Amino acid sequence: MTVNTVPEQAGAQANPWPAAAESMADLGLPDPFLRELALKIIHYAERLTVSGLAQRMRIPRILVDEITREMRREKLIEYVAGVTQNYENVPFRLTDLGQQRAADALKRSRYAGAAPVPLDQYNRVVEALLAQRQKVSRSRLKESLSHLVFAQEVLDSVCAAMHSGRACLLYGPPGNGKTEIVTSFANCLDSGTLVPHAIYTYGQVIKAFDRLHHIPLGPDEHKFGAAGPKGNDERWVPIRTPVVMVGGELTRDALELGYDEHTGFHQLPPHLKAQNGFFVVDDFGRQKMRPDEMLNRWIVPMERSIDMFAMHTGEIVTMPFDVTLVLSTNLQPTDLMDEALQRRIPYKVEVPPPSPHELYQILQTNAQSMGVECERGGIDHFMEKAYNSNRDPRACMPRDLLRIIVDGSTFYGETPRLTPDAVDRAWGLSFGPDALGKGPAARKAAPGSLAPSRNGHSPQKVTTPPATPAAPR
Repeated sequence: MTVNTVPEQAGAQANPWPAAAESMADLGLPDPFLRELALKIIHYAERLTVSGLAQRMRIPRILVDEITREMRREKLIEYVAGVTQNYENVPFRLTDLGQQRAADALKRSRYAGAAPVPLDQYNRVVEALLAQRQKVSRSRLKESLSHLVFAQEVLDSVCAAMHSGRACLLYGPPGNGKTEIVTSFANCLDSGTLVPHAIYTYGQVIKAFDRLHHIPLGPDEHKFGAAGPKGNDERWVPIRTPVVMVGGELTRDALELGYDEHTGFHQLPPHLKAQNGFFVVDDFGRQKMRPDEMLNRWIVPMERSIDMFAMHTGEIVTMPFDVTLVLSTNLQPTDLMDEALQRRIPYKVEVPPPSPHELYQILQTNAQSMGVECERGGIDHFMEKAYNSNRDPRACMPRDLLRIIVDGSTFYGETPRLTPDAVDRAWGLSFGPDALGKGPAARKAAPGSLAPSRNGHSPQKVTTPPATPAAPR
């Protein structure tokens, strides 16, 4: 595999995107495997031209010509139309023998997508991408988080952790922006990365590209130029920096190569689908596996930048591990791991609930973006409920309540307005009747009493900031 066959200027970095294959040997795949893959693709399509098959296999047409010539020689395919001088636009189909060979191939594996890349090429490309990774500047980091409202010390800590590219733990109550921090930071990494459709090793296919997590980039959206005179290897896809997020559903088995006996091929585990990007474990500590068990699984990958897996056939494969691990939890770090494991997570950043001034800024910013007119009485009523109800204030409260207000105004055909009545209606719909003092729990309280907030503090008088707040940081 040639990383870049184009002469480079002094000081220029090699293009990690491999050049398009110019021979069958350049593909790094056995000829029988390629013929079986072509048979399965034609089986599902029923009829295909050489150009159509090349497009589906993501390899140059001249190489597909070689594959189909051999298949015609073995009487596995036949042209649908009569003899012609130009076969490029003439569709072909499987013969009876070809159908039988395709059925046998599908019993072994139902993978019928783009031709995979060999494992050694995958490893070299990921390592090349890691070598070229650039640190994001402090100003760019702050710009990516400028739409979020945090205290300055929180913002500085978050930027330092994200800038490092090392594992970090974001902890604090839910709904205060921990997830938004990671996705906002990833969006400012405009360089993108590369992922293959699939990987080939030991006669097995490992599916890598996942449309749920990988967002392809157009020719004008990525930094990679032409890798050779014949262009780039189309078995690779340029994508945005991936952010793969998992939650309480994560299990121990999900951290290994997945194998489906019905499809007959493997799947990359979710953390390697985040290669050259971010793997976020939300609600860390609430998975079926213990926190220490999960972290022990990643000690070697984090320290040596490699990960090892066992295939269902018993072979061990080694892959690079270029993943920024981000753990997000509403539990305390000391409740999740001992001192030895805490040393493996160098950054621990608390994301606290918003202060009254910060919550007011968030409310104003969200109202403006959603087109909601704010009455002073509505603002005061919202702030009073946020700090004197039986719920702790959260940074997500303004967005969630304003969405309900906008939904209601759309339903009734009215202009969305933040009024005391609108706040009460949205509050009740979001938090239930107890939040308005109308549910069973509220009726147990003494008449006329105001229940203390859930954090144990007495009800407080919240002074709403002036009508023109400082611009959100």
